[in-house]
Amino acid sequence: MVVTTNANTTWTSSNYSKISVAPKGQIKGISTGSADIYATYTEGGVSKRCPSTTVTVNIIPPTHTLTSLTCEVPSIIYLNATSSVTATAHYTDGIIVVTTNANTTWTSTEPSVVGVPPQDPAVPKGQIKGNSTGSADIYATYTEGGVSKRCPSTTVTVTVPLVTSLSCSPSSITLASRGQAQATATYSDGTNSTNVTTQASWSSGDTQCVWVNQTGEYGGRITASAQTSDPNFVQCSTKITAFYNSKSADCTAEVTRADFIAINSPGNNDCIQRSTSSTTISGNSSFGGKDAEAHIRIDGTNLDKTSIEDNGNWSSNAWITKNYSLGPHTIFVAATSDATDTITVNLKDSCVVPPVLTRVDCSPSSISLAPGGLQQATANAVYSNGSRVNVTTNASTTWGSVDPSCASVNNSGQKGLVTAASNIVSCSTNVRATYSGLSGICSVAVSSGSHLDCISGVCLSVAGLGSNTCSPENSVCGSHLECVGLTCQNVSGAGIDRCSAISDCSRLVCVDSSCQRVSGGGSNECSTSASCIHLTRVSVSLNHPSISVGGTSQATAEAIYSDNSRTDITNNSATTWSSSDESIGSMHHSPIIILGKKPGTATITAAFQGVNGSANLSVSCPSGQFSATTICERGKCISTEVYCTSTPACSKNSDCFKKGEKETNP
Repeated sequence: MVVTTNANTTWTSSNYSKISVAPKGQIKGISTGSADIYATYTEGGVSKRCPSTTVTVNIIPPTHTLTSLTCEVPSIIYLNATSSVTATAHYTDGIIVVTTNANTTWTSTEPSVVGVPPQDPAVPKGQIKGNSTGSADIYATYTEGGVSKRCPSTTVTVTVPLVTSLSCSPSSITLASRGQAQATATYSDGTNSTNVTTQASWSSGDTQCVWVNQTGEYGGRITASAQTSDPNFVQCSTKITAFYNSKSADCTAEVTRADFIAINSPGNNDCIQRSTSSTTISGNSSFGGKDAEAHIRIDGTNLDKTSIEDNGNWSSNAWITKNYSLGPHTIFVAATSDATDTITVNLKDSCVVPPVLTRVDCSPSSISLAPGGLQQATANAVYSNGSRVNVTTNASTTWGSVDPSCASVNNSGQKGLVTAASNIVSCSTNVRATYSGLSGICSVAVSSGSHLDCISGVCLSVAGLGSNTCSPENSVCGSHLECVGLTCQNVSGAGIDRCSAISDCSRLVCVDSSCQRVSGGGSNECSTSASCIHLTRVSVSLNHPSISVGGTSQATAEAIYSDNSRTDITNNSATTWSSSDESIGSMHHSPIIILGKKPGTATITAAFQGVNGSANLSVSCPSGQFSATTICERGKCISTEVYCTSTPACSKNSDCFKKGEKETNP
């Protein structure tokens, strides 16, 4: 029975300043030297001690030796394009990317074909560039501690990107006289939407319908051949084809009759204000065909622009170049002999239109008076621009009452003053204010009645006109504040206030990951649901949980919150990474890489905001090797740290001698 970690087993070191021993049997070298290690096991009152083993502590310097250099270089790049390259240095204890390291030199056998830094200063670090078509061998050399390594050469070929497809747009073009097509090329290097309209060759499927400029600055421009002004012409259509780098694309051109045109702005008889510095005339015309060639004239003289754009807009500086007189001027637009329109505009120094009176308001609209009571009424003139003018006392305003025996209104002196008759109990009438032919009306009610009001908590009838503030008469009235549900509300009936604010009746607390209001006053624990979300655990993952000595595994970490949301914290500055045994799994950062150094198991831990997460890493010997804990030293088979060997380890001293030799004491 193995009792290494048994509670009845006691481990002892003869010299703890050299070698310490833990209760579970782990030993640790403290300083160079030797110590005897033994264990004592007690059971049923019987104790047994194993023979002592002398353990020696030696200093074994760590090895960090450059062994090789590998490079990742693309075999094909496009002309004038750049591509990334990578150089990785391999050591006895790990790997380091040294692409842009000062000790790394990149070389191109043909810099004029493939440029590399610093041979080609225009190429950024970590990049290569296709300068001309052809091929070149690319490699890198890295030097450290007097040791230089060169990665194998990669032959890089520079090619010109090919046109993979061609498109013509718009796919359908409608015109009355002229239109424009566009050719767009897509290339094998991934670039697209390249306009090649002026580089392409163009053709028309039916030149009796339309013809198209074949190439050059006006390539793709379409002109109608058909007589669109012919009354018998309806429409025609044909195919327009673009050719570029062995690719072709089609559009459809349709010619329609320009059978209608109208000038939309300026409108007929519109005012145009003259300016001494810059006066232009512009407008918008609609017509049956698109992109029709039009003739625009003012008073019989052509403007400087004689075509209408796709959206129908046209403009001219004719008002600047010619001294037009104030008054009417004729604008004529013609798309064809059958599609014309003519309007007249007025050139003036000012086009400001004065506002128009729209109504008269009397306020207040409803007047309540006791017998003999007085109330001032007001009359306001309202205009088309929204402005209001008080015309209560204006000389042009007249005031009058429908029934002066109920209530009269002053039309002189203090105009608009309403007076209720003193010898009447109840009546109603209207008073009217009239200004510039429009009238406003206020209603008047006269009453000697009473109203209900809350007096010392009792609803009583009070003499005089007014709105009732309580009901019914002689009932208890008034109100007080009480908690109703989660809020502080005004409750009818006299009483003592039980609350003054919502905080006296409820408070905000976190329920799961939600900030919710619950009954009971007090301080709020949260303000929004976001303030209730907290970190619950950290999850650590290894892309290779089991590796061989010399192999690597990459670690990632996620923070998991109370609302089940996740955040990658692998490279967060607040994340702390550690290995439970650096001699088994050695940590390397950015990215988080663990190097397998010797067989065993190490726990990889990520700590973030006080919460830890971990994953176990298992390291074993490479295939074909054995895990050993003993070595031959000076003719003896002694214990050592675990290591990997291609031959089985020794089990006794005689295994440390060649066949035929005898064991001797050293």
